[in-house]
Order: sequence, then structure tokens, then C-alpha cells
Amino acid sequence: MGFAIGCISTILRCMSVASFIPSLKLIVARRRHFEVFIAVLQIFATVCFDITSGLQLRLFGVGPSSYHHVSDITSETYICLILIHLCGLRDEELMMKLRYTAFGLIWFAKLGDGWESIFLEALVLMLFSIPPLTLLLYSTFKPKTKIRHVPLEKTGDNLIDGAFKFLNGATRNLPYDPNSKLYALVTTVVGLILLYLENCMDNEIKIFHALASVSFGTGTYFLWTVLPCYEKDNILGSTYR
Repeated sequence: MGFAIGCISTILRCMSVASFIPSLKLIVARRRHFEVFIAVLQIFATVCFDITSGLQLRLFGVGPSSYHHVSDITSETYICLILIHLCGLRDEELMMKLRYTAFGLIWFAKLGDGWESIFLEALVLMLFSIPPLTLLLYSTFKPKTKIRHVPLEKTGDNLIDGAFKFLNGATRNLPYDPNSKLYALVTTVVGLILLYLENCMDNEIKIFHALASVSFGTGTYFLWTVLPCYEKDNILGSTYR
């Protein structure tokens, strides 16, 4: 009976990972190679973890603990990549640096936290979430008095230059799609509620975990579409910036 429940749980959890495929297809169309690498690795590691943990076996000589480790790192890196995307940056070189920085910081944060803490990982995620949340809030609740953008070349002090640069960046009007913002928020909240139910209930099949995965996978698609899709022949997507 235990093996049968494990098989059912494994099938449900593996099927739920398919909800991440639409967002994967979207970033493939946008030719975001590093995002594709992380997304594919995240899906692969998650499926392998679901199989090895549900059936209590090793796959390709690797056990569930190692797959869990890789799944956590790639999932959190994927979140950071979405947050970077939501900043609507123009500079591809800066975006590339931020992507690799996110991957490295999450990796070392996971090593530092181990299995008994999430403090460092939460700190990194919080760091990357501040800029896009600021932009999203500004686009949602625009102040009646427009903030004047000051040309940086007219100031001579580095500190003042940096302050104005942050101010100008935090008050950019990006074309966030209101429907995608709403759908992303709803699916994220639903996913968190389902995870809470999974932790509260003794559920061997882990149905709430599978449903949460579906909700989060759907949410990632809407998060990628909060900003307009890049043209396939326009890697930087500079047409809307």
C-alpha cells in the first residue's frame, strides 16, 4: 500500500511540473539562454527529486537529497531571474552580470543555510525583489506630482549622481500589463495557501503540493508576460523601453 501511494504521489508531482512548460516556451522564444538553462535544469532536478523521493531509489547514481539541493538552487535562481526581468533593464551586459550574480549568491546561500535554515536564501531573494517591487508599486500607484528626472551629467558629486540615478530608475514608467500582474498575484497567493495546507495536513499523496506546483508554474508564465514579449529578432527588447 505504501508503494502504491508513493507511485501515485510521484505521478501527480511529476505531472504538476508540466505547468512550467508554457513559461519555458516563452523564454525560449525570447532567446534568453541563461534563463532557459536554469529553467530546464530546475524542471529536470524537480522531476528527478519527485521520482527518487517518492519511490525511495537512486536515479543516475544520485539520491533524493542531492536532487533536492539542485532543485532548491535552480528554483530560487529562477525567481531571481524573473525579478531581474521585471526591472525592465536596457543594458544587456548589466542583466548578464545580475543573472550570474543571482546564481552564485543563491548557490552559496544554500550551502550556508544547509537544511536547517533559509535565512541567507531569503536575504538574497529579498535583495533582488526590492527594485522590481518598487517599480511595480510606482506603476500601480503613480503619484499625482510627477518626479522630475535630473540629467546626471549636470551634477558633479558621485553620491548625488547615484541618488538621482536610483530615483530616476525607481520612477521609470514601464508598460506592465495589469491583467498579467493580477493573474500572477492570484496564482502566487493560491500556491502559498496550498503549500500551507500541505504542511498542516497529513497527506501522503501530497495532493496539495502538486496543486501548489501547478499554481506556481502558471504564475511564472504570467510573471514573464507582465512586461511585453520581446520580438524574436530583438534580443534586448528595446522597442518598449
